[in-house]
Amino acid sequence: MLPFVKLENFVPHSPVTAAGILATIITSTGSSPALRSALYQEERQKIPGLSVKSFLIVMAIVVFTYLILNIALIGSIGSAALATTPALVAAAAAIHFPHAGTISAFIGISAMFSATNAYIPATSRVLRSIAAWSSIPGIGDLNRRGTPAYALISGCVVSAGLL
Repeated sequence: MLPFVKLENFVPHSPVTAAGILATIITSTGSSPALRSALYQEERQKIPGLSVKSFLIVMAIVVFTYLILNIALIGSIGSAALATTPALVAAAAAIHFPHAGTISAFIGISAMFSATNAYIPATSRVLRSIAAWSSIPGIGDLNRRGTPAYALISGCVVSAGLL
């Protein structure tokens, strides 16, 4: 999308306020798994201060990626056109590329699998921590390889049941 960026498309659709910018930053980065990932790495590698460094590096990558994505989207089709659709990337891609809907659907499904691949182990670690904290027997136990197998299976069964 970057080759299609036009300077005339960078016209605000609505007034820009400090509160709006702060809300956008909190919304887009507040639920980022960067902090959880950084804390997990520090706990696993037993290196003090690693979580702060890891968190800053991951957040810099996330902010840079969001910035480039927004520049490409807004610059290629404009903020007014983006404000009218819930599928931002698909709408922007459909203007410039044929069959963009199919490609966007494939990317979306791949992203769902990627997120699932990240959240399944995280869920088992959280369940194990809760079980250890509240003295729930079984779920907090590790197998011989150090994996919280019962918590992993419990998390997968509950997730599958919710589908």
